[in-house]
Amino acid sequence: MRIQQMILGMMLLLSFGASQAEEEARHFMSIYSDTYSDDDLSATSYQYGYDFSNFFSLELNYSSPDVETTSTTLTEVGSLASIMMRFNRRYESINVYFMLGGSSIAYTDISAVDETYSGVTYGVGIELYGSKNTAVSFTWSTTEFDDASAITELDITKIGLVHHFDFAKARSRY
Repeated sequence: MRIQQMILGMMLLLSFGASQAEEEARHFMSIYSDTYSDDDLSATSYQYGYDFSNFFSLELNYSSPDVETTSTTLTEVGSLASIMMRFNRRYESINVYFMLGGSSIAYTDISAVDETYSGVTYGVGIELYGSKNTAVSFTWSTTEFDDASAITELDITKIGLVHHFDFAKARSRY
């Protein structure tokens, strides 16, 4: 099921990119396979971002984990959503970046109570371009939730594909 989600997401990502004019678009879209610090959780996540300049982007992330945990306090994660500022340093075929923002996690605990908590998220990533628009991306991020939540820290490692709809234009701005 997870591989089917990844393939469908990649097809949509690339077909959407083919229909956009490169000169007009400054956005990017991604699909990732996520691994959480809690070994029982994994997810397929989706990202939409917008490049305000070569050095600053804003991105929205959404994932819904595939597997329930067996913990006594956290039984089912419904979703994880983030909004992040992204500070880029682009080279010819590599983009290295630092992310800072906030995340919200929704889950149902052992007593079937729905809970939502927010926290500060930061992380780093690298994109390795195989073509002028599409790259393989590796990202690590951590979210620190407040002490009142059932989880206080959540690390996420991601690997996926990112498609920048204006990479050729961005390169010419250097």
